[in-house]
Amino acid sequence: MLGFTMDFTVIVTKWIQNEEKIWETVGDAQMIILSWYRMHLLLTPVGESTKVELSIDYEMPKNLFFRFIAFILAPIYAKWCISNMLYDSQRALQTSPLLT
Repeated sequence: MLGFTMDFTVIVTKWIQNEEKIWETVGDAQMIILSWYRMHLLLTPVGESTKVELSIDYEMPKNLFFRFIAFILAPIYAKWCISNMLYDSQRALQTSPLLT
């Protein structure tokens, strides 16, 4: 990204099919504006619909230069990630042959 090398591993730490999923980075993550993150997806039935909650927890990089950049960009990036994941999921569900 932007000429910087990114290298990280993500594992699923909790999985309850059709209800909940938590995944996070492990080890020495090499990212520009985050040093670690955890995503949490929660699905709750509401009548004939499903309420979707998606959140992200993260830590800033330890490097002072990247920490400064992260102070400005990390909240924007986190919101962008969540918005895109929800939008992509909604689009995939709307075009799913299982729903038509």
